[in-house]
Amino acid sequence: MTGPVTKIAVAANVPESFRMLLRAQLDAAREAGFEVHCVSGPGAYLAELARDGYPTHEIPTLTRLVSPTDDALAVAAFARVFRRERFALVHTHTPKTALLGQLAARIARVPHVVNTVHGLLGHADVPLPRRLALAAIDHVTCFLSTAILSQSREDVETAVATHMCRAGKIRHLGQGIDLERFDPARVLADGRAVVRERLGLPVDALVIAIVGRFTEEKGYPEFLRVARRLAATRPDVHFVAVGMSLAERDAVDVDPAQHGLAGRLTVLVDRHDMPEIYAAADLVVLPTHREGFPRSLVEAGSMGIPIVATQIRGCREAVAQGLTGVLVPPGDETALYDAVTALTNDPAKRTRMGEVARRRARVEFDEGRVCERVIDLYCDLLAGRPQSVPAGRMAVGAYGGAR
Repeated sequence: MTGPVTKIAVAANVPESFRMLLRAQLDAAREAGFEVHCVSGPGAYLAELARDGYPTHEIPTLTRLVSPTDDALAVAAFARVFRRERFALVHTHTPKTALLGQLAARIARVPHVVNTVHGLLGHADVPLPRRLALAAIDHVTCFLSTAILSQSREDVETAVATHMCRAGKIRHLGQGIDLERFDPARVLADGRAVVRERLGLPVDALVIAIVGRFTEEKGYPEFLRVARRLAATRPDVHFVAVGMSLAERDAVDVDPAQHGLAGRLTVLVDRHDMPEIYAAADLVVLPTHREGFPRSLVEAGSMGIPIVATQIRGCREAVAQGLTGVLVPPGDETALYDAVTALTNDPAKRTRMGEVARRRARVEFDEGRVCERVIDLYCDLLAGRPQSVPAGRMAVGAYGGAR
């Protein structure tokens, strides 16, 4: 970039989104010459961003929960920040901030408003009538956007087919991670036993992990029931549940004793050592009911771990059925149990799937390419270039499969 520095804002519900999902994009935008401001609800990571040189703005009433009064105050606070800072572009993330933040950006007359769709709310995975209400929110957030980035190809197709937006307004972004950080050769340099000891896991066990918020939506009830059944017949199996300490409307208590898994289930909360946790696992399970594009499955695949997940939007892109894992119908506990049992009984198949998953991640899930797409969109908008980019189809990769 040349000329005066362009100020942009990246907004999300909670600061943890910047750490877990967006830090590479923030860094890439700053390296490209933008002055990047971070706007979110309260949280400790805002202070870390500020120490790293990012101007930060806290919206005190912005939370993950729905509160008409707090949400109205959040819109007003967003608008004050956007108007005061005179941003050339605002980029929103997460559904609630997509609605509140974009509305505020329009009130403040920000020239360009970008939203990343991490998963359409009113998708077919959601039962009626709730789907209709959520689809209405999707239409509003699409209307408020100047341009839209979608992690899921299916969501691109859905948005265009249901007239949420025209094809030229939405681009496929994809999902990307730091392939150097999630590299089993690096993480396991000292051996798996060392990693497991550090995490307090049995060295010789067959470890099955679930990574996701402790909620019904992520499939924790099914996972815990399947774990209990499997634990009764396989004394060599140990389970790990990894999540975040967030207030959730459908929270699940994962206390091992309550589920008959005392001594068989390790619960890890708010972790910053995810590569090591995946490296300690033999299998990752995610019986989720709704997804945009599950980052945890991409991370697991990059670490060479096979997966059992549900046959829904997002998971279908993260997992190559039969090649990198197994997909089962959502809510089908019997199918979930059968798939997990089959892979626990077949170490050779787990190894093959893990190898393919690792190769596939290198071809399709490099966060560097995702960052390039984000910066390209910023530059196109600010230069007034057309937005139309074909969504395309995922090509046959070097991993040996097509999706």
